[in-house]
Amino acid sequence: MKPTLIYVDDEPHNLVVFEAACPDAWDLKVFDSAGRALEVLDLINPQVIVTDQRMPGMSGVQFLEIARKIAPNAVRIIVTGYSDEDLVVESVRKAQIFDYIRKPWDVDDLLASLGRAIDLFNASAESRRLQDELKAREKELSETNLSLLSALRDLELAKVKESKMRQELECWVPPFVLWTIRGQESKIGKTPDLIGIAMDIIDSSRLHDITFEGRPIRGQVIQIFTEAVLRHGGWRESHSGDSAYGHFGLLEERENPSESALAAAHEFRAGLKSLSEISGVQVECGISLHIARKCPIQLHSVHLNTPRGPITQKSFDTSSVDIDLLHRMEKHVHQLPGSNIVMSKVFAESLRTIPVNTIGLGSHLFVGQKDPVELLLIPSYYVKAQDISRIRELATDPNSHAA
Repeated sequence: MKPTLIYVDDEPHNLVVFEAACPDAWDLKVFDSAGRALEVLDLINPQVIVTDQRMPGMSGVQFLEIARKIAPNAVRIIVTGYSDEDLVVESVRKAQIFDYIRKPWDVDDLLASLGRAIDLFNASAESRRLQDELKAREKELSETNLSLLSALRDLELAKVKESKMRQELECWVPPFVLWTIRGQESKIGKTPDLIGIAMDIIDSSRLHDITFEGRPIRGQVIQIFTEAVLRHGGWRESHSGDSAYGHFGLLEERENPSESALAAAHEFRAGLKSLSEISGVQVECGISLHIARKCPIQLHSVHLNTPRGPITQKSFDTSSVDIDLLHRMEKHVHQLPGSNIVMSKVFAESLRTIPVNTIGLGSHLFVGQKDPVELLLIPSYYVKAQDISRIRELATDPNSHAA
C-alpha cells in the first residue's frame, strides 16, 4: 500500500515543485491552506505531514501542533526559508517535529528526509502493532493465569475435600478393604490364622439407662474395648450393644499377634476398672482369647435396583467354629466375680511366656464343638478359690455341657 503524504504551502509554485519531486509510489495530497488541510486530515490519515512555516493566518508550527492532536502517529516535518534556531526549538517543543527542511531544498535531501519519515512511521506502526499484540497476549495470559489460579484453587479444594472424605471413609471402612480397592496386597479372600478377642458386659440389663458425663455407660465400654484393640494393632470387627468382637493378624503383620491381643485384653480390663472408679458404677465384663485357625474371610456383596436407583452394599466378616467358641468361652466366666480373662490352651501356648497368675480350668465341652477345649484363666482380684473350684467341677462332670 502506498504511503500517504500531505504537503501544505500557500505558494502554488512550491506545491508544484514538491509534487514533481516526489515519486509516483507515494500518494501525495497538497493543500494551499492549513485550514483546508485540517478539515480533511482525519479522513486522509497520512503517514507524513510536511508544511511550510511562513503561511498567512496560521504558521507551520501552529498547524503541526493542531495536526498532532488529530493524527498523532503521523511524522511531522517543517519547511522554512530562514535559518532560525529558535524556530527549530519551538517546532520540536510544540509540534514534536521529526525533521526540518530549508528552502530552496535539494531534491535528493528532500526525498531522503521524506524516505526516513516514511520508514520511521512504518517502524513506529510496527512497534505499535507489536505492542498492541503484546498487550493483547499479556491480557490473554493474565486471564489464562487467573483461570489457572482459579482452577488450581478448585483443585486444591477438591484435594482437601478428597483427603477429608478419604479420612472419613477410612474411619468407616477397614483399612484392608481399602487396600483391596486400591489393588494392594490384602488378606481378604484368604484364610489366615486370626487371634480373636471377645467381650460381653456382665448383667448388662442394669446398665441400660445409666449414663456418665452425658453418655451411656455401655457405649463407653465399647469405646474402651475398641481403643485397646486398635492401639495394639487389631481391628474391632463388630459390636452389638453389650458385646464386641475383634481380631489380630489381619490389619497388621506383627511378630506375635497373640502378645498384642493379650496386651489389649489387659488394657481393656484396666480401662473398665478406671471407668468404674470415676463413674461410681461397677462395670464388669467377660473377656476371651482364642486362635481361629485358617479363618475364612467372607466378602458379601448385595446389588439391588430400587426406586432411588441401583444400590450396592458390600461387607465382610470372619466366621468359623473357633470364633463361635470364642464367644462361648467369654460367657463361661460370667459366673465369676470381676472382669476375668479366659484363654484357650492353644492361645496360651502361642505366647512367649504364660502369665504367672494363670490358673488352669480344665477341659470343657461347649455346645456346637466336637472336642472339649482346655481353658486357662487370668482371674480378677475378686476371684476366690471356691469360684475356681465351681468352674472346674463343670469341667470334670462328663454329663455337663457349657452353654
